[in-house]
Amino acid sequence: MSYIHIPTKRYPVSEADIRAAYPLTSFPAQFVPPPEYTWVYPTPVPQHDGNTQAVRETTPVKVGHKYEQRWEVVELPVTVIEDNRQRERAARVARIKTIRDDKMNNGGYPVGGLWFHSDLISRTQQLGLLQLGANIPDDLRWKTMDGTFTLMTQGLIQQVLASAATQDTAIFEHAERLIADESLDISQGWPATYRGR
Repeated sequence: MSYIHIPTKRYPVSEADIRAAYPLTSFPAQFVPPPEYTWVYPTPVPQHDGNTQAVRETTPVKVGHKYEQRWEVVELPVTVIEDNRQRERAARVARIKTIRDDKMNNGGYPVGGLWFHSDLISRTQQLGLLQLGANIPDDLRWKTMDGTFTLMTQGLIQQVLASAATQDTAIFEHAERLIADESLDISQGWPATYRGR
């Protein structure tokens, strides 16, 4: 709670300040200041850009029978603004990379209406199948992201890995576009993933 000293417009003044200025005065339990002080009514902080501006309190203004809090918006120093912008850019890039990595690791890649897992373990297994080549077991059934199984063949694993390369490239390129153009919404424009992951 803040008060103003009306004759001098000294502000802010706390209850403790007033009590200290009147050491021989016994104030009531429900504090009431001497008549030369009055309570200052709070007002909302004005909207401002926290990266480029700051808000500071100024001398309260008498409105009708009461004093109200007043604010002013001031520009931050250029060096502070640049530091804030760099921090904001770095945070944006970090969010983009988190989305990118999550989509690469969990979004899967499509082949013929099926979605294949794209996590590191699955990728390693898929590369192992590619190395088997014509030695892939004839009856090998591979579990896809929707829980169904499909017969794995040499041709299918080649398609899966080609789709992986296409999907990874598309996700990576979109992330780079978002990093380069700060006006773009980082939640939009990503390549399709399994169930929007």
